[in-house]
Amino acid sequence: MDKRIAALGVGVLSAGSLLAPAIANADVADCGTFDGATVTEANGVCQAVYDTAGEYTFTVPTGVTSLAIIAAGGGGGAYVDGSLGYSGSGGKVAFADLTSTGEGDELSITVGAGGASGSGGVSNGESSVVTDTVDVNVVADGGQSGGYDGDFCRPGGVGTGVTLIGSGAGGRAVLNGNACDAAAPGLNPAVDLTDNYTNSLPEIFADFGGEFGKGGSLVVAPGVLESGVGQGGGIQWDLDNDTTSSYSDGVAGMVVLRWIPGVTETPSPSATGSAGAALATTGTPASGWLSPAAGLVALGSVGLVATRRKSRLV
Repeated sequence: MDKRIAALGVGVLSAGSLLAPAIANADVADCGTFDGATVTEANGVCQAVYDTAGEYTFTVPTGVTSLAIIAAGGGGGAYVDGSLGYSGSGGKVAFADLTSTGEGDELSITVGAGGASGSGGVSNGESSVVTDTVDVNVVADGGQSGGYDGDFCRPGGVGTGVTLIGSGAGGRAVLNGNACDAAAPGLNPAVDLTDNYTNSLPEIFADFGGEFGKGGSLVVAPGVLESGVGQGGGIQWDLDNDTTSSYSDGVAGMVVLRWIPGVTETPSPSATGSAGAALATTGTPASGWLSPAAGLVALGSVGLVATRRKSRLV
């Protein structure tokens, strides 16, 4: 009987001793924080989204094993002038795999603003750009402003009944003549798989859906104008009075980065000098409720003490 108790004590103590380091050394993914970006993590992949027009800096984290981006340019503004109106074209979309970029390298990011709409001062959307000091130079062009050029709407040079994937052409508000009569669709990375520059979608973005760079919307009042990422400026048409009742500016573009981070290994018990310190590094209180590992160690110790006491009484 004594031997069985002793064996149980030793066995439980050994199991507890092995389990404690395993808990203390759990891998922790840390995506970090970046000014101007919304950072999230899912299934071990980090994502930083820059969706406000402006300039930013992204420092490549240490230990990154995969890094890629999707960029969309700002949408072009819409042209409106009484009984005429042409919505703007959407910004183009670009993919790039930047895994070869070194850790600590600084990427300069520009998110392109949308173009202004109106009867005067109408402007193209600005390009979204990602560069470094060596060899990274990714450009997603901004969309062209709405307008009429011969028999075609200027954005993308798309004629009646023809649409382009990405950099969606704007549409003419008056649906007649040899002009664009609808806004062209944008680009959905997870569906189209190729950007406006024939680059293939990086695998890390395989589940990244949504439409980017759509042509400016055309709606009949009181319909609501769309405002998707990189979308061209839109026009709301007053059908009763055959005139423009409202319009919107082009929408800012976006830059999205995804990467697989390095892992941070927490210290082992031997490095901290005590089991209590090791538990503290895992977020488990060093006092109060015991962890499964500490419980097994304690149970094993009780078994050994009980065996020794019984041996002395015999």
